[in-house]
Amino acid sequence: MQSDEDEQAQGERADLIFLARKAGDKLILAALPRDIDVNYQNNPSTRLTLMLVFGPTRLNASLCNDIGVPANHYMQIDMSGFVKLTDALGGVEINVTHPIRDRDAKLNLKSGKQNLNGRQLLAFVRARSYQEFIDGKWKTVSAEKGANMRMEHAKMAIHEIEDKLNRTKNPLIWRKAAWSVAHGIKIDENSSWSQVLALVNGNLEFHTIDSEIVSSDKLHRKLSPKGEQQLRDLGFKKPCKLYHRETTTEFNFEG
Repeated sequence: MQSDEDEQAQGERADLIFLARKAGDKLILAALPRDIDVNYQNNPSTRLTLMLVFGPTRLNASLCNDIGVPANHYMQIDMSGFVKLTDALGGVEINVTHPIRDRDAKLNLKSGKQNLNGRQLLAFVRARSYQEFIDGKWKTVSAEKGANMRMEHAKMAIHEIEDKLNRTKNPLIWRKAAWSVAHGIKIDENSSWSQVLALVNGNLEFHTIDSEIVSSDKLHRKLSPKGEQQLRDLGFKKPCKLYHRETTTEFNFEG
């Protein structure tokens, strides 16, 4: 998923990264932490999220070169498309154990089941500086827990969107949903829209790939041994062509 407008001013960034693979009637979807370090221009501490600055080819090259995952197809959805799709479905229901908030993400949710509109759901999946209201006090969660919650919330959101699409029998809602994302999705030249639509028609199996923090500022991560094994077990780790490492103009990777 492409990052929001504020970050686009500095170049597109991958805010959420998912690996997808069809296995029979199942769609296996794996959330890959965006802050995994990759080697870019001899800098081994460049976060994967920033590779989209240089386009999908560079992002896919990093997946192959540094993580060992080939990407035969590519789909990108921007934040506005995510918001419009959610609103076209009339929002989705999310169940929150404790009240949570994140002032940076403009997130403020009560506990229990509630229907979130597009903007609220976007904040729910993007927030990472969480506070939870427990025992009468707002408690700030750790960076480690915040990063994990981010991926779990993305999992919840995708499950709910897929479920609502599958339960919707009204063709007008399907048409409205399709139009809502028509201008917010990009696919590679070797993919077709029929392949994209086929992804919806499958039993979703969602996994979060395990990782660990490797920097004092808590911005950089690497796959843990468990995460490496998950990629192998799920069929994503395969021999892939070593892409040419492109040269590009300099870019400030701070922030």
